[in-house]
Amino acid sequence: MRVFITGMGGEIGTRVARLIEADARVTAVAGVDLEPPRRMLRRADFHFLDPTDAAALAAAVAEVRPNVVVHLGIYEPHSRSTPQQAEQRTLAGTEVLLGVLRKQGGVEHLVVRSGIEIYGRGPEADELPDEASPVDPTTHFGRILAGVEAMVSDAAAEFDATALRLRCAPISGAHMPSPIARYLRMPLVPVPLPPGKPFSLIHVDDVARGMAEGALRGIDDTLNLVGEGSINVYQALRVGGRLPLPVLGPVLRLTRVITELAGSPLPDHTLELLTRGRMAVTRRGVDVLGFEPVFRTPDVVDDLYDWSAETYLGPAA
Repeated sequence: MRVFITGMGGEIGTRVARLIEADARVTAVAGVDLEPPRRMLRRADFHFLDPTDAAALAAAVAEVRPNVVVHLGIYEPHSRSTPQQAEQRTLAGTEVLLGVLRKQGGVEHLVVRSGIEIYGRGPEADELPDEASPVDPTTHFGRILAGVEAMVSDAAAEFDATALRLRCAPISGAHMPSPIARYLRMPLVPVPLPPGKPFSLIHVDDVARGMAEGALRGIDDTLNLVGEGSINVYQALRVGGRLPLPVLGPVLRLTRVITELAGSPLPDHTLELLTRGRMAVTRRGVDVLGFEPVFRTPDVVDDLYDWSAETYLGPAA
């Protein structure tokens, strides 16, 4: 098994690379990203390059000649990129990657990170969508994810390859850059009045396990991956000891300017989560992947508030 990973430098990508390189069935693993891996890799080769650089990407792919590709080059708006950068890097990067793989040949399995934002939160949307629910995104990030899924599905059919589309709840964790985590960590947090609906999260470690399982086992499916349980914004702020500043729904949109100046931009998919909630049915995903997420949604909130915890070591005895 020869595996190629895009987005290897991110929190998810580094974890996936470590899980995959530890598997004896894998004879080669390599990846690319705009930033270096967050942790030490033992066998994987990393290439620092722009995901839209077709020539450089083709050279990196040619070195490993992958039959399995894990596409984690999905950039969430206001996570590591501006909304414009996120769209360009994700959609153009996906198009370039699939074009390179088309010329290279030999790909048997594709895995792509997607998200439950793809279901949208419109008036007719399911409160608890499952994998059979219609794709009807109502935010910028949701539309980006829908575009990526469509391209990957078309490419898999063209390559005669299998494909796993893993639709994750909003991903967070102690060191995972995400707009929801940054927002919840503010000392004074504008929150909707009346309280918004509950939402679910998924921990970055559980996402990495799902991606690695999907890659190594060749799972051909579309699956939701969501941490058990839910929480609303007021409950989350109590966990972190933050002060809520209740504001009426229409005014909350105006506070996006204030939160951005405070270093916590609020993209439309995060605002939608706060006001309309975001959950999904995940039982089938758990059954197919063969594991229960370790972190429940409240556990993910606990972890994102522990990000700055320090442990001081005393003098040696």
